[in-house]
Formats: sequence, structure tokens, C-alpha cells
Amino acid sequence: MASVDGCRAASAEAGVKEVGLLCDEARLLREQGRFPEAERLLRRAVALEPTALAPRLALGEILYVMGRDAEADAILVHALAMHPESADAFRARGRIATARHVFDVGERMVRHALTLDPSLAEAYCDLGWICHCTGRYVDAELAFRKALQLQPDHVRTRCNLGFLQLLLGNYAEGWISHEARWLTESGRRRVEFNAPAWDGGDLAGRTLLIQHEQGFGDALQFVRYARLAAATAAKVIVVVPKPLRRLLEEIPEITVVCRMPMHYDLYCHMASLPYRFGTTPDNIPAEVPYLFVPVVARKRWSALFVDPVDSERRPLRVGIVWAGQALHVNDSLRSISFELLAPLFSVPGIQWVSLQKDGRPDEMDDLVAGRGWIDPMGDVDDFEDTAAIIDQLDLVITVCTSVTHLAGGLGKKVWTLLSAYPDWRWLITRAEDSPWYPTMRLFRQSVLGDWEPVIAAVRQALFEAAHAAGACDAPETWTDANPAPPKDFQVTLAETTPPIQTRLAEPTGNRQTTDDGPWLEKLEQRFIASPFWYHRIPLRSNIETPGWAPLNPEAYDLPERMDGLRVLDVGAWDGYWTFEALRRGAREVVAIDDLSDGLGVAADIPWRNWENFDVCREALGFDESVCKRYTMSVYDVAEATLGRFDVIFLFGVFNQLRHPLLGLERLAAVCDRSLHVEAAIVDNFSPYRGGIGCGYPNGQMLLEYYANAELGNAVENRWAPTLHALGAMLQTVGFNRIEGWKLSDAPSRQYLCRGVVRGDRVV
Repeated sequence: MASVDGCRAASAEAGVKEVGLLCDEARLLREQGRFPEAERLLRRAVALEPTALAPRLALGEILYVMGRDAEADAILVHALAMHPESADAFRARGRIATARHVFDVGERMVRHALTLDPSLAEAYCDLGWICHCTGRYVDAELAFRKALQLQPDHVRTRCNLGFLQLLLGNYAEGWISHEARWLTESGRRRVEFNAPAWDGGDLAGRTLLIQHEQGFGDALQFVRYARLAAATAAKVIVVVPKPLRRLLEEIPEITVVCRMPMHYDLYCHMASLPYRFGTTPDNIPAEVPYLFVPVVARKRWSALFVDPVDSERRPLRVGIVWAGQALHVNDSLRSISFELLAPLFSVPGIQWVSLQKDGRPDEMDDLVAGRGWIDPMGDVDDFEDTAAIIDQLDLVITVCTSVTHLAGGLGKKVWTLLSAYPDWRWLITRAEDSPWYPTMRLFRQSVLGDWEPVIAAVRQALFEAAHAAGACDAPETWTDANPAPPKDFQVTLAETTPPIQTRLAEPTGNRQTTDDGPWLEKLEQRFIASPFWYHRIPLRSNIETPGWAPLNPEAYDLPERMDGLRVLDVGAWDGYWTFEALRRGAREVVAIDDLSDGLGVAADIPWRNWENFDVCREALGFDESVCKRYTMSVYDVAEATLGRFDVIFLFGVFNQLRHPLLGLERLAAVCDRSLHVEAAIVDNFSPYRGGIGCGYPNGQMLLEYYANAELGNAVENRWAPTLHALGAMLQTVGFNRIEGWKLSDAPSRQYLCRGVVRGDRVV
């Protein structure tokens, strides 16, 4: 393989060939995990050849790998503006939409890529993953096998097929496919060993090194195999991160270390142990406990619980975990907003114990007040401490995190709450139980992102458990005396779980009629062919435009009906909110946009116009008498030109305003009822304070200014307020009732750090 230095030297001498050599050098840097360096080279290549497709595709891919989805998508939009027949660009955009869990848009993009290039194995791999994530497992396997037919050595497809096979219980093939992970970019950067890999053969008289990989949960699940290996090996050494060491040292058959030893005969990665032991769903070594709590730790934590001396009943001790690590690729799907758990806290006879290590939500104190809540995690150093706490509990309720494996390995009763798109280890062929943990019960979503039925089922089961333990009375003798606090305070929270979408009913008035027919196929092709769609707009006949925003329309809390109202939509873009107001009965909507916001796309590419808006207006059958649109700046809004409005939307525009208070004053001057503003906020995120989780969470009254694309890497973004500051600004311009809420209480990505404020004029 060529070296980075070799490519760099050739690049310096090559002149006209420099772009290709820069791309080659960037590829090598990427393979070494040096992503920022690769990005710099690719941006240089793009600057040298602005119309070249290859460096833009490579730049989009590196940004995607770095988790900067919005930037990657903008780069690809730019590429499609110049290369509208690029199957690779459509496929890459589909992959980004899939990463955002907007699966239907991702599928549409990927299928269009396949119409342009039916031999594109990458696209079949992406299609298979979309089908996997949406529960179409037969279609997923067909797509994966088609990709492998086209490209037998396609590593990502082999890995994805392995996850599917394991999820379906096909362990015989699944473990083999799972080994392909070592051929991926990250796999090739694994630890180097000075002994051969164990192939599952005789271990007699030999020392086996087992190397930790992946997350804490994987280690806690698979360490059971170390005991099996120790039954025949002379010695088994397990290398794990420090937080696991004290707990695993209690397994008497193994030696636990945190650093790679010098001497051993064979090695095996932790997640390869099931394969080497020939594991099937029927022979999983499921004897528990296989994890043990040290006596010293048990004594140290025993003082945490004191049974009431004046009561005949001991409360049921229940530990709870509602969120995993925010950096996990699927955390937005597996984690639950704390406020959604409120129904559980009304069950009587429960002593709640938080096992959540990080991420204490602001609303916790209100929801658990008077519930006997204990939160010991601030004093927890490692998994030994957590295990000692769990050892004293009657039940653990948790989402899919390391705690579920810890509780299961300890043999404790554990209820695991699963997304409709579960991890492979939870076997879609099993309804409520797991062959890995005999004391575990699974509660599964039926619809992706919909946790309410899951919480309702857990609540009922929890009451039954408390009643069976004698901790509370029968159901007919108790009532929910302490419901969750009402949503009546000034700044409220509305948690959303992207990308759940709501299809709204067809409008009943103010529209023309158009017969469905041959135009449907042509219309969908117009959607796909457009270089960029921002809004995802539901039309007729189950057609939607291929954008991605807004993530959750219901979170904007607009009135269900807007009959007779005149509405101004500022920064209309493709027109989602314009058409939404008309669907809800507005008598007229005026849409304005100065078409200046490129969402990160270079300003010298003149692709923004009203074409997308007009396509949707035509498809929905709204004529210009009720749906007008003008190219206009917010600073030019005046009663003399536009008249007055009952309701004004300012969604996704505030951050781009050079003079935000002036813009709000212009809108307030023509608004008779309410002004709705949605914007990026800095309560949970600040680029100056460390990123996600490092904002201003305590009601500070401030705005941050960005001179050089610090917010979202978009030069258009100038300001971002806290939620309280945004509310105060609406009050300043004349609205006397203010309500605000976050779109996500615990956002895991910067683009989810947004808030809505509504200002009303109340007489």
C-alpha cells in the first residue's frame, strides 16, 4: 500500500494531477483514522476543482463518518446540483437520511441511485439496512445477498448481513458473518498481538488472552465464556477497561488486567467467543449468576437502604436507567425522555433508585418528589459499586445499556425496554424473554419511537409486582394521588424522539381538485431530481417530498384548527408550514423568503428558488388566491405591502438574522395575535463551552454570537439564544403572554438543540 508521505510527495510535483493525489492521500489518512487531516486535504481538492465529483463525494463521506451529517448532506446537494445523474451522490444522501432515521427518504434516495446504476453494491447494502431497520427482514436479506453477488468482498454488507442473521436466530451463519468486522476500517486498526488467534481448538496447557472490544455491555455479556475457556486452558487472562476490573476480578477462574500482558499462547476477541464455542440459541451458557459482588462492596453499600420500622410493608426496591451514552449511534432510538416515565412513579409501594450515571434531567425533582427517590450514582466509581447497589434491589428497569447485562449477569430480575429496531442480541424471534438471561423480561416497542404503550405495559406489570410482594393494595383500592405536574408553567418541556412523523388529514377547503393518475410517477421523479429538499411535505396518494425537516411537527404545538386566520410564513423554504396552516383551515397564507440561506451550501451555487414550493402548491391544489409567495427579507415586512396577520411563523430563521431584535419588531408590528419562533438554542449546546451537554441550562438570559460558522459550520448562523432569552425578546417587542419549550430535553446531536417560543397578545 502506498504511504501517506509518498502520496504527499507525488502531489507536490504533479501539478494538474494534484486533485487525484490529494484524494488518494485523504483515503490513506482515513484508513488510519486521521479524519480531520483527510477533511483538510479534501477541502483543498474541492477548492482546486470546484466541479469535480470525486472529491465532493469523498468529502461528504468523511464528514458523515465524523458524525457531521448536515454538512455532509450539504456537500452532496452541491455535488448533485452539478452532477444530477450521480448514483453515488444519491446513495450517499440516502445513507445520511437513514442515519437520521428518516428511513422512507433514505429508501427513496437509494432506490433512485439503483435506477441510475443497478450494479451499485453499496446501494443494495444501504437498501438492505433500511429494510432491516424497518422490520422487513426478508427484503433486507435479499438486498444484502444481491450486494454480495455484485461484490463478494463487500465488507459492510457482510457485517450487516451478520447482524440480521443473529437477530433472526441464525447463529450458525451469523457468527461467521460477524467476524467480517475485522475487515472494516476500524477493525483494521485493532490491537496488535504477538501470538496466533484461537480457532476454537484444544486449550490444554495453554494461556488464552481474551481482549475486550466494543462497549461495557458486550464485555459483561460475553465474559461468561471466559469461565468456559478456563475449564480447559492452563490460564485465561482477560483484558478490560479499568471500570470493569474490580467487578470481574471476582470471577475466580480468570485473571483480569487492564494492560496487554507480554506472554500468552493464543488470543481471542471478546465478541468472537460465542463463535469459537459454537453458540446457538439453544446452547447459550445462561447459568446465572456469573458475575459476583465482593463482600466488602456489599457491606459498603448496605447502608443505602433502611427499611421503615413503623410499617408492616417494605417497599419494592426498583432501580431505573432511562438513557445510554449519547454518543452511541442509536442512542436517540434506545433512550427514553425522563418525563415519559412519569406514569411509573405513580405506582405505590416503590422505592426508586437511580442507576443513571449521567444525564440528570431538569424535570427530575418535580416528577419524583415524594416518591422515596434515591440517587447514589454520584458516589459510584465503577461497575463494582453499581453491582453492589443492584444486588440489594428487587428489580431493575432499564433501556438497552450495560446495566441490563450487569443485572442479568448478577441473576437479578431485570426488565429491558427495547426499541422497535432492537440490537441483534435481543432475537426478534423471542417475544418477552432472552436466552442470554433467564431472569430478564423484554418490553418491546410496536412502532419505532413510540414509548407510551411500552411504559403503560411496564406500569401495569410493576403494579402487579408491587402487589404480589405486599408493597401495595389491590388495584381497586388505590388511586393515582400524585400525577405528573401539569404543563402550565412558563417554560415547559416537550420531548420529541426523531424521526417520528405525523401524517395530517387532507385539507377540507381552500383547494382545487386534481385527479390522481399518471402524474404521480412523474411528480415523484420531480421530487428526486431536485438538487435539495429541506422540508418533508406530505402530499396525496402517500407521496412525500424527500426532505427531512421538521423532525417532529407536533412538537411545535400549533392550534389544531386555524379556520379563518391570515398567516405569514417567514423563511418558507419548500413551504411545509405554509401548507400546514392551509391544511388546518387558514383562509390565506403569505410565504416570504429572501432565498439567502444555503444551509451550508456554497453561496456561489445559484440553486435556491421557489421551484420546490411551486411544485408542492400545485400538487396540493392550492391556488394563489389563498397561497401567495414573495421574495422578501424580514426587514422589509410592513403593513403597507403585506397587510396584517393573525399568526406569524418564524421557524428556522432567527439564527440567521443579523439584527434579530429588529426582525422581531418588524413582525410584531403586523401581528395581531401570536408569533411562533423556532430556533437553535444554547441551553444544552455551546460551541464555546464544549459542545453537547455544555450549554447554559440554568435559565441564563443571553445570546451567543458567531462570526465564523461556529454554529453548525454554517456561515449563515449569527446568533443563538437561550430559551429564556428568546422568550424575553418576544416580550420586549410587545407580546404579553410567553410560553416556550425545548424540542428535546436531552439532545444527543447539535441539530436537536432547538426550542420553540410562542408570544401571544392577550387583552
